Amino acid sequence: LGTYNLPRVSQEESQHVNRSITSKKMKVIIKSVPVKKSLGPNGFTAEFCQTFKEELIPMKLKLLKK
Repeated sequence: LGTYNLPRVSQEESQHVNRSITSKKMKVIIKSVPVKKSLGPNGFTAEFCQTFKEELIPMKLKLLKK
């Protein structure tokens, strides 16, 4: 790795990545994804996540805090 000129992350970019995710932001993301698209590698469609968002969001927030 010492031979490569890897990009550096600025303090501002680091803070942006490390900021906390709120349930309100998750709801906005779930609502914005097209119904037949998946929100991630788990394969659950946006339609599934929209249907069960009240159950899924608290679980996802708990997992992100670990």
